[in-house]
Amino acid sequence: MGALAVASLLALGACAARPPVEAPKAAAPAQWGAPLPEEAAWPHEGRLSSLVRWWAAFGGPDLAALVHAAQEASPSISSAAARRAQAQAERAAAGSVLVPQADLAVSAQRRSASPPFPAGELAQGGLQLSWEWDVFGGLRAQRQSAQWRLQSADAAWHDARVSLAADVALQVLSWRHCEATRRLPSATPRRPAAVRKRCDVWPTRGCRRRSRRPAEAGAAQSRNRARVQTQRCDADVKALVQYTAWTEPQVRERLAAMVAVEAAGPEDGVDLLARPLRHVPALPAATLAQRPDVFMAAAAVAAAAADVGTQEAQRFPRVGLTGSIGRLDSQTAAGRVSLDTWSVGPLSISLPVFDAGRRAAQVEAARARYDDAVRQHAAVVRRAVREVEDALLGLDTSARQARDARLALDSARSVLNAVRQRQARGLASTLQADEALRSALSAEAAWLDLQRSRLAAWVSLYRAAGGGWSPDAQVSLNHSAP
Repeated sequence: MGALAVASLLALGACAARPPVEAPKAAAPAQWGAPLPEEAAWPHEGRLSSLVRWWAAFGGPDLAALVHAAQEASPSISSAAARRAQAQAERAAAGSVLVPQADLAVSAQRRSASPPFPAGELAQGGLQLSWEWDVFGGLRAQRQSAQWRLQSADAAWHDARVSLAADVALQVLSWRHCEATRRLPSATPRRPAAVRKRCDVWPTRGCRRRSRRPAEAGAAQSRNRARVQTQRCDADVKALVQYTAWTEPQVRERLAAMVAVEAAGPEDGVDLLARPLRHVPALPAATLAQRPDVFMAAAAVAAAAADVGTQEAQRFPRVGLTGSIGRLDSQTAAGRVSLDTWSVGPLSISLPVFDAGRRAAQVEAARARYDDAVRQHAAVVRRAVREVEDALLGLDTSARQARDARLALDSARSVLNAVRQRQARGLASTLQADEALRSALSAEAAWLDLQRSRLAAWVSLYRAAGGGWSPDAQVSLNHSAP
C-alpha cells in the first residue's frame, strides 16, 4: 500500500511539474544581443586591481590613486558587499533544504527515588534526521531563485564600483577645469605704454582721473571673480576628500602632481587625463553583456521565473521522511542498562485540501512579478543602448566642435597680439586692446569648457559601457554622425 502511494505521488509530480520559465531575449539593435545571465562578463574582469589599472592607463597614476582610495572608503560599496554576503547566506540556506537535515541531541539526568522509579542516573543521546522529498521541484526552484539573486547582488557590487570610479573622475575633471579657468589672465583694462609714459612725465589731474577709475573698477571685478573661482575649486577638493577619506593636504598633493604633468605638456587647455583622447566611433557588443544593470535585470527575470515554480509547487502534496539513531544509558541501584535505538519514519504526506484560494493567488502574484521583470529587462536593455549612443554622440559632437573652437582660439590669440603691437606704436586705442583681450579670454574659456564637455562625455561612455572597453576588441555598434 505504501509503495503504491509513493508511486502515485511520483506520477502526479511528473504530470504537475512545469518546465522553468526562460528569461526573454529583449529586442536590441542588430549589432547588440541581450545576454543571458550566465553569459555575464563582469567589468574589469571583476577585480579591483584591473579597474585601477584601467584608470591608470586612462588618466595616469594620480587619478588611479584617487579612484583606489575612493573604492576602499566608499560606504555604497560596503553596503553592496553586505548585501552580497546576505545573498550568499540565503543561497546557502535555500540549498541546504535539498539534503537531509541532522541534529544531535544529548541529555543527562539524575533523579531521586520516586515510585515506581528507583534513584539513579540517566544519559541519552541521539541523531535526529529529517528530509523533505522535493517531488514537485519547489525546493529546487527556491534554490535557483536564491542563486540568481546572489548573482544580482554580485552585479550590484560591480555597478557600485564602476559608478564610483566615474564619479571620482568627473570630480577630478571639475577641479582641473576650475584650476585652468582660475589661471586665465585677468581682463582688467590696462593703459598702453605710450599713455603710461606720457602720464608719468605730465601727471595731470585728467590723466590720473582717466587712468585710476577704470583700473580700480576692473581690478575689483577681477578680485571678486577670483574669489568665486577659488571657492569653487576648494569645494571640488573637499568633495574629493569626502570620496577618498584622505586629508586635504594629501588630496591637494595628488592634484598638484596632475597640474605639474599638465604644465609639462602642450597648452591646449585643461586635460583631465594628461593624455590625448582617442576617437571612439564604436564599441564591441560585449560591452552590453558586461553592464551590471543589464545582468541584474536578466537575473531578476530568472529569479521571478523560479519563484513561479516555487509557488506552483505549494499547490501539490509535500512528502517528508524522518529517522533517528540514539543510545540510552541508565544506572540505578538495580544495575546498569544500555540501549541502542534507531528508527526510520514516519513517512509523512501533507495534502492541501482547502485554503480559500490563497495558493492560487500566490501563483498569480508570482506570475505578475515575472511579467513585470520581463518588461523591466527590456527597458533596461533599451536604456543601455541609448546611453551608449548618447555618449558616442557626445564624443563625436565635441570632436567636431574642437576643430572650430581651436581655430577660434588661435585666431583670437593672433588678433590680441596684433592689437597689442599696434597699441605699442600708438596705432590702436585702449578700447580696442581691451576688446581684443576680452575676445581672447572668451575663446580660452570656451576651449576649456569644450575640453571639459569632451572629457565628461568620455567618462559617461565609460559608465554607459558598464566599466570600460578593450580598444583592440572588434567593434559592432557604430555611431554614424550626420
